[in-house]
Amino acid sequence: MATTISGYAALYGVETVIAGTFREVIMPGAFADTVKHDDVRALFNHDPNLVLGRTKSGTLTLSEDTKGLRYTVQINSDDAMATDVAARIARRDVSGSSFGFRIANPEADETWEPPAKRGGLPLRRLLRLQLFDVSPVVYPAYEETTVAARDGNADAIAKRERIRLQIELAKARLA
Repeated sequence: MATTISGYAALYGVETVIAGTFREVIMPGAFADTVKHDDVRALFNHDPNLVLGRTKSGTLTLSEDTKGLRYTVQINSDDAMATDVAARIARRDVSGSSFGFRIANPEADETWEPPAKRGGLPLRRLLRLQLFDVSPVVYPAYEETTVAARDGNADAIAKRERIRLQIELAKARLA
């Protein structure tokens, strides 16, 4: 069972089309303030009923690098939903991420450019965002985002394997 999941919820300089109506690109540093100050949740598929971690509790960590917004969630092994999500990620059934945000000051925090060609889509550049959540998701808007599951404790993995083998032996004896 995975003990952490991590990935990139947003990538800088990568353009995507949003709902077929406009193009969007996130600029470097867009999350700088929110990463330092806001209480952000990690959710599965942006569902507030499926909380995986939280910055305030220390179970979610966020950071920015030259690639984008990176996140790591410590999976609660006592939470069946969280371990189920981690298992889906480990199998690569879920491989993308997303982020929930708002633009506090549209005049300063985003820019719009007209379509580059006739019939094209306008381009929105996101300069500064207030982050609500990061989420491993089934259908990411930005296809290049990532999420992966990791086993963080080799001793715990070995212990689980020993227990699994003991259960298998006990079942075999009873059969």
